[in-house]
Amino acid sequence: MISPELDAYGKIANAIALWVFGALSSDEKSTKNELNLPPPYFHTYSDSLRGRSGEWLWRLKILRSLYQDNRCGDFFVFDCELADVPATAITNANEGPSLEELVWLYIELRSEYTQLHLHRSTLFFIDHKPAFSISEEERPAFTALEYLGYARGVPDGYAATAKTEILLSTTLW
Repeated sequence: MISPELDAYGKIANAIALWVFGALSSDEKSTKNELNLPPPYFHTYSDSLRGRSGEWLWRLKILRSLYQDNRCGDFFVFDCELADVPATAITNANEGPSLEELVWLYIELRSEYTQLHLHRSTLFFIDHKPAFSISEEERPAFTALEYLGYARGVPDGYAATAKTEILLSTTLW
């Protein structure tokens, strides 16, 4: 990857990490889990998008597995400070997913889970294509998506492009 692509890689990994951070378990009750863990931790619940997020951030050394042998599993904690996520992702990019895979995951996560969290953003349509307004913390990721051709700026948000539709029609499992 060239420098602007690595920068985009770090920004998109950061957006995924921010999503994971928001999904950390904070249940103070004794949560049943196979490791008998106290919160906060990230549990994938064997959900495919959460699992892919955990695995790929683990491969990038952003998350650490809570298993003693650090094998990839269903329970993770952050292994670096949130402020260090972009640099950590760039440093470990050769160990992680491709840029295209990371973009796919972020768009899928945002599409799947944003519908459940409308307080974070609002879906609207321009020219019959979905568009999103974004929170300030997401702006660097969307700037990167625009640079890569996966989004285009529109008033109050971003819209998908033909390149986005092609990527999302691909199954990257």
